[in-house]
Amino acid sequence: MGSGIFLKERLAEILSRFISAIPLIIFKLVPFPISSYCTCKELLKLKIVLGYDFSPSPKALLASRRSHQKVLSSSNELVKEKHAITSDDTIFLHGTLSNGIPLSFSLRGGKPFKDVPGLDWRIYGETGEIRITSSGPFLNIGYPDVKIAISDFGMDGGDSKDVVTVEVEKDEFDDDAWGIPSRNVARVYKELAEGRVNCSFEDAVERHELIDGMYKENEIEV
Repeated sequence: MGSGIFLKERLAEILSRFISAIPLIIFKLVPFPISSYCTCKELLKLKIVLGYDFSPSPKALLASRRSHQKVLSSSNELVKEKHAITSDDTIFLHGTLSNGIPLSFSLRGGKPFKDVPGLDWRIYGETGEIRITSSGPFLNIGYPDVKIAISDFGMDGGDSKDVVTVEVEKDEFDDDAWGIPSRNVARVYKELAEGRVNCSFEDAVERHELIDGMYKENEIEV
């Protein structure tokens, strides 16, 4: 599948075809060292795709298990032996969306387990399950190995043995002339030029209010 596809409308359109009435969302990420910026983007994806927010407020656990990190150069040479880590490296978020869908979200720092995707997003419904995987969490940037797979329970009698990979139609920015990180940037600017706003300031405020609540729940001063 082409990478860099996850503009809001495209991802929502793909998943809306397969999400049944009563899904369960499980969102697991194994990214690079975590920041509130990263968390904000991942939580925004949930509302963009599903169209719902939390009600009531979710429960969150933030923790840091690593106090220092080695800093390496692009050539893998040691720059600093111990650099203080100030962001949390473990985040658990559990709650119910406004339409009653339960959601479980986990995020940790460090490398993923060998041969296991860095992102594993599952949406489990009455008639099937959707699985989105990639080597990293930043779907808005894109990765060459991003994959959307559908298991239709009705198709195989409930054993969910048959899995279909969803192929996404390529657009003008999927050409090799465009680097993967630049593709969605180009799409966003094209949308702006056409008078459409892909992500509003109000969306950003709402997500940061959620993150602020998570910090307060864990008695973290920011």
